[in-house]
Amino acid sequence: MKSELVRCQNCSKEFYKAYKEIKRYPNHYCSHSCVILCDEIITPDNSRFYPIETYKVGRNEMHLDKQLVRNYLNNCGWNKIDSAPQLPAHIIDEVSLAYQHVYYLLLGKTV
Repeated sequence: MKSELVRCQNCSKEFYKAYKEIKRYPNHYCSHSCVILCDEIITPDNSRFYPIETYKVGRNEMHLDKQLVRNYLNNCGWNKIDSAPQLPAHIIDEVSLAYQHVYYLLLGKTV
């Protein structure tokens, strides 16, 4: 299990690095049939990130993605009809730290 995890982590890092390279050339188009990535992948906005050290299947996990915002909005009394309430500073800080942590885990660098 540990070797599969390491292999997955390494693959994810390589994929993320390759994706960053693709994004540097937004006006580059293939001259033949190919797949062009037009959005984002492996980011906290479209992927689920959990700390592997504490992850357990079937348990409500600590999130390192925008689920932190969803959880706040689902529990703050917002009726989802009116405009969303402004996020409190502690939620913004928590999400910012989570995103920075994911960046570090994927690239080994700090923001």
